[in-house]
Amino acid sequence: MKTKLLFGVLLAVVHASSAAVGSPEAKSAPYDNPPRKVLVGSVCRPFNGEPEQRAALVEKAVAELAGLADKRYGGRRLDLVVLPEHCLGRPGRVAAEKTLPMDFVKKVIGGAAKRHGCYVAAGVFLMEVVGGKECPRNALALFDRKGELVGVYRKVHTACNWDDPETALSESGIAPGGDFPVFETDFGKVGFLICWDMSYADGWAELKRKGAEIVGVSTMSPQVFRPSIFAHEHEYWVVTSSPRSQAAVISPIGFPLASVADGEVLLAEIDLSFVTLHWSATLKGGQKFKDAFGEDAVGGIYRREEDNGVFWSNRPDKTIGQMIREMNIRPRDDEALRAERVAKGNRVAEKGEFK
Repeated sequence: MKTKLLFGVLLAVVHASSAAVGSPEAKSAPYDNPPRKVLVGSVCRPFNGEPEQRAALVEKAVAELAGLADKRYGGRRLDLVVLPEHCLGRPGRVAAEKTLPMDFVKKVIGGAAKRHGCYVAAGVFLMEVVGGKECPRNALALFDRKGELVGVYRKVHTACNWDDPETALSESGIAPGGDFPVFETDFGKVGFLICWDMSYADGWAELKRKGAEIVGVSTMSPQVFRPSIFAHEHEYWVVTSSPRSQAAVISPIGFPLASVADGEVLLAEIDLSFVTLHWSATLKGGQKFKDAFGEDAVGGIYRREEDNGVFWSNRPDKTIGQMIREMNIRPRDDEALRAERVAKGNRVAEKGEFK
């Protein structure tokens, strides 16, 4: 897929979300499924030093998040932790000096995942051999609750070291990846991007096409605005993890559900069975759900200044899809499709081709 940098076209992306009606992506929101609550964790912390020092920081972060999940959610287990780019690696000037063997990565990341019974995704420097040639990778490794490797994502859009002419190509010698995999977990489908990948539309779109419900962004850059655009565009949850400034869980309408600053960990509950809604005269910013089904029957976010909301059911006996049908409210993209059909019919009628 031919890609282009998004600088200068961010506004066009926002407009595109309103125009992309009737697409397969617009129909993929699983609002007729029962509630699917997922506990996700992230951090806003640096992981520096020698490999063993970084390994200790990984264990500390995962343990802290697992403890919070147990404390805040009545003994529930943590589902997914996303850790920053370059989480595991060696100090070094060129890529080949920074890499670690997969056995060490499995011991550290897989070990933490197994000890705390959760999926852990972490940015790592790996040395792989392709066609007999060594290929340093800026990668993300995902491990399951048993500590087994689920898969590896290799950063596709590697950046240049503009301030160092001797290593100006592909991050001091990193070999870029070539695809955007989506991984199956016991709670849903997840995909990942690494830092500079955020600047290109292709990865975001490909992860949606493949059915990702959560996109983890493992990054050195603490951006939230750019991921928010694509969360809104593709209607999935986004979890960012960064060593500085901020990390966030971003909702499918592009607004953060939660965020943290330097040195903090972030734990949030999300629901993968949600519906996105545009403004309606009867929605009352979500109050209609409470009036119809009870104070705590529905969770969600509604932004009146944006006329957009995302909602999910808290009742195992009734889906959010059933609720909106009972209230005669349509999902956001259904409303857009209906409006376009009406407008198209009016345009044809004006030309005398339709009665």
